[in-house]
Amino acid sequence: MKEFLKKALTSTVWVETRRRTRKVELPPSDRLLAATILLVSTMACLVVLELAHLIILKTWNSEIFGVISGLIGTVSGIVLARKG
Repeated sequence: MKEFLKKALTSTVWVETRRRTRKVELPPSDRLLAATILLVSTMACLVVLELAHLIILKTWNSEIFGVISGLIGTVSGIVLARKG
């Protein structure tokens, strides 16, 4: 998962020199990568918790779903801001 996220968070920048323009890839920092891994794993745990809540109690927990939605927004914001 670490390599997949590292590839997903790598941004590409075009650098102009005197003779030509070349493409340079900027890898994410270790802190950003660790934070993203933590967010994705937390989101996976919350999805499992929501499924267990549905199976055992047969009711929908809107608080867990709200946290999952917030984490999805955070992760997608990180990816889009890093790529843009």
